[in-house]
Amino acid sequence: MGKDRLPELLQRSLSTNSSNSSSNGSLLLNVYSGTTEFITSNTGGNNNSYSIVSQNSHSCSNNNSSSEPKDRSSAKMAQYGSNVDDILNPYTEIRQQLAQIAANLEAMNRMAQTVNLRTFNENEMDELHNKNLRLGNQLMTRFNDFKANLPAENDYSLEARMKRTLFYGLHQTFINLWHKNELFLQNYETKVKKNLRLHTKIKLRYHLLFS
Repeated sequence: MGKDRLPELLQRSLSTNSSNSSSNGSLLLNVYSGTTEFITSNTGGNNNSYSIVSQNSHSCSNNNSSSEPKDRSSAKMAQYGSNVDDILNPYTEIRQQLAQIAANLEAMNRMAQTVNLRTFNENEMDELHNKNLRLGNQLMTRFNDFKANLPAENDYSLEARMKRTLFYGLHQTFINLWHKNELFLQNYETKVKKNLRLHTKIKLRYHLLFS
């Protein structure tokens, strides 16, 4: 049996489609069943196409082999494929919120470069920070809800593995993103304090010179 590449392919699919939040986009599932590799792909909209790639070299050259096993396998994968949207749709808003946190963080990073300029808008920075804080709290609550309803760890069905892979992948993305957010805030606070000390020294010298 080949290496199970479901986590790798599912993560690749999510990364590919993160820019289009209105659609679940293309989802590749590489599921090994005996010597047959199944590949499902969303070719657009909600219409799924399914193909079977045999890993047995003898079956590729034997055109007279029975198609009945393949038909049963295709039907099985079609059944799984029909559940893909049901699995992905509940996470659509979560992916949108993660993208929004990342966009806000990028904007705050750009603004932090101009903290010494008159164009710097502290209120706008605070607003972005508060937005990320609200989104973070919402996501933590939603992830806790999803975790409570995950399939049992000893459930190795395709649907259960997809749900666990999707949950843990997005949850780790959230953790990494939130770590970056906290690190930015620490650096920003340090920079602001440094600027305040510098301005205080300048004012003090000014008063000493002209008093």
